[in-house]
Amino acid sequence: MTDKSANDAQTSSDDAGAQLTPPAVALHATQYNEWYPRHARVAPRSVIIDVASIEPDFLAWLEADGLVLPKNSGVARPANQKRRDDMETDAMSLPSDDEDDEDAPEFPALTSALRKAIDEYGAVFPKVNWSAPLDAAWMMPGNTLKCNSPSDVYLLLKSSDFVARDVEQVAELAQAVPDTKLVLVLKEWVDMPHAHEFRCFVRDGRLIAICQREIAFYEHLQNADAQETIRRTINKFFQDHIANDTLRDCMFDVHLNNSLGRAKLIDINPWLPRTDTLLWTYEELDEAAESAAADSTASSAADSTASPAKQPAPLRVISSRAQASQSQPTYACNMVPADVKDVGEGKNVAEFARQWHDYLAASTAEDP
Repeated sequence: MTDKSANDAQTSSDDAGAQLTPPAVALHATQYNEWYPRHARVAPRSVIIDVASIEPDFLAWLEADGLVLPKNSGVARPANQKRRDDMETDAMSLPSDDEDDEDAPEFPALTSALRKAIDEYGAVFPKVNWSAPLDAAWMMPGNTLKCNSPSDVYLLLKSSDFVARDVEQVAELAQAVPDTKLVLVLKEWVDMPHAHEFRCFVRDGRLIAICQREIAFYEHLQNADAQETIRRTINKFFQDHIANDTLRDCMFDVHLNNSLGRAKLIDINPWLPRTDTLLWTYEELDEAAESAAADSTASSAADSTASPAKQPAPLRVISSRAQASQSQPTYACNMVPADVKDVGEGKNVAEFARQWHDYLAASTAEDP
């Protein structure tokens, strides 16, 4: 994390009147491999792979330029198609005329671990220590992170700025916390409607605010009874599973079931500028933290029999389609031109390379 990020976080802490968790402590505690063992019962099934231990060369490949996927990482296919697919995949490295084709790496132990998880779960959702490659979802059919083969996982990891940021963050954090290492997480793929995903904000061990994660308008979220159910479900989940964690400042994400009565933990994020506050601003959250602290002090001072019941944290949702259209699209800074996305839609790597080159050739031919 940069000095500026640390200073920004400290400024937010000072404004709120409560000392925030130090950045290195927050980052270490919110790594998936740190919090998942404690909360596995209320989180999606996951496999955590120490990639440095089983494939020491993987990190170098991940950080290198170019997009050459590892050998033997695709789905099984008929022998008569193998040669054609291999020829198409070779086109992805696009060497210059005076260069030899770059040899594709091979990670047999990691690829085997990926296949084992995919066989067990049917499909997986990949991420690393803190982040998922959500900014690279456009490369996958349906714009999802659903991976059915090791090559899908490799493609997403290699294409993601979010993953690259985590790789850098791991190296920086390791200077303060020596046992920090890059891990690859494979979650069981489960269809989870975005309309039921919420980000929850915790300061000094108190749940102070909630908002929807997806920047979109959902009619059912406008209902007052539904909003009250969401608030109470999340508040109970917090009290049962998060409140007693040693990490006092964080932003955790949950998914609620269809009835909105049960929550599943999706992620725990550090209270740092790297985490998007979505429908809230840091200034508003500072004010909410101050208000929650004042309420807690007043409740402690008053007789418990006379104290009013504590209200669940406030919930903020997109209240109109106009508001949704005015909000910045998620991962806007990671988006690609529409023509690239249109050409790549639903294609595997080889198909994308071939069709993209055809598209460029046709465009050049049409130029006056």
